[in-house]
Amino acid sequence: MGKVNSKYALIALSSIFALSMFGCTKTSDTSEMGRYIEEFYDAPEGIYDVRDLRVLADGTIGMLAYGENEIELYISEDECKSWNRKDINLPQGDSENDMLSVNNAILSKDGEIFISYCFYDYTEYEEGENLKEEAVDDSAEESEDAVEDDKYYEPEYKYAFIDAEGSIHDISLDEISESAEEESEDDEMYYGGYYYYTFKFANNGDIVFSNDNGMIYQLDPASGEMKNEFVLDDSYINAFVTVGDSLLVLGDTSVKEYSLESGKELGNIEALESEVLYENNSKFYGISNIFSDDDKTIYYSNTTGLYKYELGSKEVEQIVEGTLSSIGDDNMYIRAFVVGKDNTFLACGQDYNSHEGGTSIIKFIYSADTPKTPENQITVYSLYEDYNIRQNIVLFQKANPDIYVKLETGISGEDAVTESDALRTLNTEIMAGKGPDIILLDGMSESYLEQGLLEDISDVIEEYTKNDLLFENIIDAYTDKDGKVYSIPTKIKIPVVAGTTEYVSSVTDLQTLSEALVKSAENSGKANEEKYVEMYTPSMLVSMLYYANGSTWLNEDNTINEDNIKEFLEEAKKIYDAYVATYDEDQYEEYKKSMQYYIDEYGEDTDIYYLDNYLSPMSIMDESAKKLAVGVISGVDFIEQMYSLNKANEDITYALINGQTSGIFVPKNLMGINAKSDNKEIAKKFISYLLSEESQSKESYDGLPINKAAFDKMSEYPYADDFVGENGEPYSEGQSIGTWGFSDENGTIVELEMYWPTKEYFNIFKSEVESLKTPVTVNTIVLQEVSKAFDKYANGNGNLDEVVKSIGDNIDLILAE
Repeated sequence: MGKVNSKYALIALSSIFALSMFGCTKTSDTSEMGRYIEEFYDAPEGIYDVRDLRVLADGTIGMLAYGENEIELYISEDECKSWNRKDINLPQGDSENDMLSVNNAILSKDGEIFISYCFYDYTEYEEGENLKEEAVDDSAEESEDAVEDDKYYEPEYKYAFIDAEGSIHDISLDEISESAEEESEDDEMYYGGYYYYTFKFANNGDIVFSNDNGMIYQLDPASGEMKNEFVLDDSYINAFVTVGDSLLVLGDTSVKEYSLESGKELGNIEALESEVLYENNSKFYGISNIFSDDDKTIYYSNTTGLYKYELGSKEVEQIVEGTLSSIGDDNMYIRAFVVGKDNTFLACGQDYNSHEGGTSIIKFIYSADTPKTPENQITVYSLYEDYNIRQNIVLFQKANPDIYVKLETGISGEDAVTESDALRTLNTEIMAGKGPDIILLDGMSESYLEQGLLEDISDVIEEYTKNDLLFENIIDAYTDKDGKVYSIPTKIKIPVVAGTTEYVSSVTDLQTLSEALVKSAENSGKANEEKYVEMYTPSMLVSMLYYANGSTWLNEDNTINEDNIKEFLEEAKKIYDAYVATYDEDQYEEYKKSMQYYIDEYGEDTDIYYLDNYLSPMSIMDESAKKLAVGVISGVDFIEQMYSLNKANEDITYALINGQTSGIFVPKNLMGINAKSDNKEIAKKFISYLLSEESQSKESYDGLPINKAAFDKMSEYPYADDFVGENGEPYSEGQSIGTWGFSDENGTIVELEMYWPTKEYFNIFKSEVESLKTPVTVNTIVLQEVSKAFDKYANGNGNLDEVVKSIGDNIDLILAE
């Protein structure tokens, strides 16, 4: 029998590695002066969704955006402070019923415009008349019966070049389309005219565009000549940019330069490959914008900042820190960037910090007198990269520009550092007084509390609880007998079961949960070419059931609870055997091969992602689907879908899961302050912000808010102000807000009328949240050992007593290393 002793604290935490944010990216000392600050300007009234921004040859700025005339051109002579609309000549339809729709528009430095467009023709639908063959194809997820008032015909997609004088020149891409269609007949991602999705003007006036088939084309719009076709090694194009006479293409596995003159490949750009390929940089979040202003320099942005690279150089330079600017704000979707005068940058985007999503114009100005980073600084430590915490840092810093919050991670994925290695280092740093100010404790040991390494933050909590602003039951779960609070989650996830009432209502403990899942698998029928039955590997199943059971696998003295583990393994095997029985031997072998591919691709711990198994109520709406599903509620979408399902079929419901324990919730973003921190007050201010209604009201899927006001706000339909019913009526409770559907294995369209849940339904859910008492933390060592043991037991490679003994023995060996 193994025992988890105090040594576990040393391997349950992760190390601090003072890594630069991006590999070989140049960084500067935090005491340096000079950084970019922002100015915001008003956008032209009535526009939305900026399509392109361009510095024109005469030094003015041109902008293409959607407006009342579909696509509109605006010119600014003062670097985006004010705008004048300029009329443009747009294609006209053959009849007055033709409505122009522009789905892509770009602007050249000489004021030329290229658009891809189509015309919609809506005519009155006559009862009994069938849709024409060219109407919306099967992938549109809309059945004939769903069309009531209008008939929709598949439009013909066209392309036009509008020269500086306003003359329209039609451009045909039919030859390329036919070739692409022949290559993509079996490709479900082919959507006809939308096949070309990114267009850009090169410096010489050519148009460079890409398709989903891993091809890039170079077109002379004046003559219609296709000058070059670039066949790429990468099947997927993440981004491309023209710089001078070169084309740079960023794929999944390479960054390559091509000549726009000859069309030949010029080689790989290794400096960029080290930064923008995920295999080299696990903290890379993709590219939002990529652009160039001369013959040798490119810029690209993502949520971590704005970066600069000069052709031929060996490093990439970060010039704007994402956490100190709107670039890092995930709710600020920047559509276009240009280089302005005097070392400035100009950007346009949609601001989704409110549901209205207005257009923002931002000017980034270099201020030599502003510290590169604010003088007041704190460090937040996370075992792994955490996107949601990074976003909260951005929003906190926007509200507190005098504070710099640095996010450090222990596991980068770019080296051989394990959790055990990282945790030892972190523990050593903290004991030496050099640790971070705030620790994100998700997945870490509760031994930090026992060792007195965390600061009491009850004063922060009291500012909320005295006004009843946080869920009392969640706070109580983290308050000790002396009234002190050493850690607090900012969000929670809730493990549940969902399905038909017969199955859901029967689940009261592990045994009944097992019986219900077995019965669900047996009633799903056999899997075949036309029918998918959900399947799990042994370790996936352990992860999926961990929250409802795993906290009972250790006794209070931290010894392994053999009886509970034995019970779990026996019941889990019954479930596993029932799922395996839905597959024949060849199908199961094929399934194992596919899962091995994911393990080889993403690592041995892939199955641990089933801890937070995303549960979509839609997965049980089909009659042939499983009758019971297990997963977690992470956001309001679950409640919306479940309410709509229940409204259509009262026999479909959900319940809090019961296993070897009950009344459980999963803490997310569990925050604690290092007791040895020199910046405790600033750290408390940051945690207070994370608990605020403002922070917790931001839409995300990392969990449900524990702030009551933010939780209550979820009950409000976010698009009520913009809603227009079939007869022009405004939104009211109980009104349909749309239709959701899919095609089942027989090609039958399955549809569900969607409704926003009523206040009453939300209040029932809220009362369930208020009933939760027990937080479940993940002991990764125990989870991994139980998973390995169950894999042997489920596949007949060990008896029950042997594998349970191996769990304790292996833990002892790990602790002895």
